[in-house]
Order: sequence, then structure tokens, then C-alpha cells
Amino acid sequence: VSDRLEEARSALWNEFTRHLDFLVLTGFADSSGKLTDDGIWASKLRLGQPKHPFSLYSETFQVGTLRPFVMLPTAVYGPGGVIAEFYRGIGLTGSVYTNSGWGLSYDLYFGDMDIPEYRSWDGLEEAQSEEEEIELNEDTINTLGARVTLEPPMGGLLLGVSGFTGEVPDEDARRICLGAYLEYAWQSLTIRGEYTRLMEIADGEVEETMNSFYLEASYKPIEWLQFAGMYGMSKFEEEDIEDIPTSLFDHQEIAVGINYIFNLSFILKLSYHYIIGNRYAHPSLDTLGEVIEAGDLTDNTHVLFFGTAFSF
Repeated sequence: VSDRLEEARSALWNEFTRHLDFLVLTGFADSSGKLTDDGIWASKLRLGQPKHPFSLYSETFQVGTLRPFVMLPTAVYGPGGVIAEFYRGIGLTGSVYTNSGWGLSYDLYFGDMDIPEYRSWDGLEEAQSEEEEIELNEDTINTLGARVTLEPPMGGLLLGVSGFTGEVPDEDARRICLGAYLEYAWQSLTIRGEYTRLMEIADGEVEETMNSFYLEASYKPIEWLQFAGMYGMSKFEEEDIEDIPTSLFDHQEIAVGINYIFNLSFILKLSYHYIIGNRYAHPSLDTLGEVIEAGDLTDNTHVLFFGTAFSF
């Protein structure tokens, strides 16, 4: 085992020195390994397919050890047309700090995004197969967005706002999304909350809106045990929709959970979720219309999650 660790360490060091040599050769670092002015500027650029800098969890979608539940809060992070996992384009990121302890971080970006958006009511006219059902992405092009996070001198507190606007070519409309968030971490207690407002505008008129928020708290009484609670709500509104149950536009969720922490890289999670509304919880689309016509659609769902989260 020690030989393998030594081989891995040697490989990582060789890779690091190869990249450092490249930075020195291109003028982004000096001979001591310190970034030059050009290197500092280049380190703030984001090119290609960066993570979407919108909210607290938007850049850590796949890192389950950083959140208290198996899934992210559905009200904000569900397929509601708000958050993409990444954008394709160019961005700029950075941070500044004062001597008094205040901090400010920022992100600016421009590009295209595929934003997950699920609308069960669009499939009510005709039955759809499961393969069609998971076609969620809504193209949003020429997207301009920003995020600003404020860190007050008191430790553990983050306050932020974000937003983006882009064109929806399939609908000849413009999408505007605004958000605000906070996080407070003190010893074994962590509290997070987010609010988003989504608007879709066509021909100068607001045709769709969605307001969403959640509040989440977790507490570790001892190092290996964590308790968590969460409440989330999302409400969608669209003009000229008739004869569709309003529960298909609503989502409310209450969740409680308990986690066993083996270490920071491996966690067992168990949680119970009570869901009111049918935005994301309903029978399959190929039977949803029949269930609605029969008057058998229920807007209460009970879900039990058990899973593992690991990171490396």
C-alpha cells in the first residue's frame, strides 16, 4: 500500500510541476512559482463550460457530502427552469477583502445554458412515453448573468444576490431570473435559505412567473451524527391555462432527516419528505390525464429517502 501511495504522490507532483513549468514559460508565474499580474488576471477567467454561478449549491450539484439531504431542495433546485448545472461561454470571477474583515465575491458570465424545466401539463393532451417524459432541457441563449456574495466580519455569514436574463428561441421569449440567498454556519449549526423569482416575457407581456424558496437547517450534536430539517415552496403561474388542476403548478415540501457521518467523505443519509402539490409528484404522464378525469388525483405524497454520499 505504501508503494502505491508513493507512486500516486509522485505522479501528482510530476503533473503539478508540469503545469507550473507551463505557467512560467507563458509568463503567468515567475521562477519562484508566484503568479504574475497576467497570471492573476487569467486565474479569474472562466472559459468553456463552467459551473453556473447562481446560488449556494449551483456549483456543487454532484457533491452530496456538502448538503444535509440526499437531494437538493426541490423547490429551487428541481426542474423548474431556474438553475442550470453549467453554462457554455465566458465568465469572470473574483473577490476583494477589506482590513476591517468585510469580503465581497463576484461572478459575471455570458453564454448559453440548458436549463431543466418540467411541465406535466404540456403532456396532458397526448400520452407520452417515459423516454419523452425526461426531455427536460430548455435552451436559453445569449444569457447574461451575475452573482454577488457579501461576507460580513462576523464569521460564518454569507449574503448574496444573483440573476440572469436570456433568450428562449423555441418560444420567442425572454427569461429573467432573480435570486437571493443566505447562509449562516456557527459551530455545529448551519442554516441556509434561498429565494428565486422566474419570469418569462413575450411581446412585452409577462406570460409566466414562478416564485420559489426554501429554508434548511442542520445540527450536529456530536461529530458523527447530524439532524436536518427543511421547508420549501414553489408556485408557478401562467396566463391562458384552463381546465388544469392548480395542484400541478404547486409544490410544498417538509422534510426531516438524520445522517450518520463516518467521515467528511462518506455519509449515510435517511430522510422523510411530505409533499403537497403535484408539480413534481404525480402519476406517470401516460396515465395522468385519466387520473385527473376520474377525479383521483391526490396532492399529498410521502417519500422516504435512504442513500449514501461520498466525495474524494
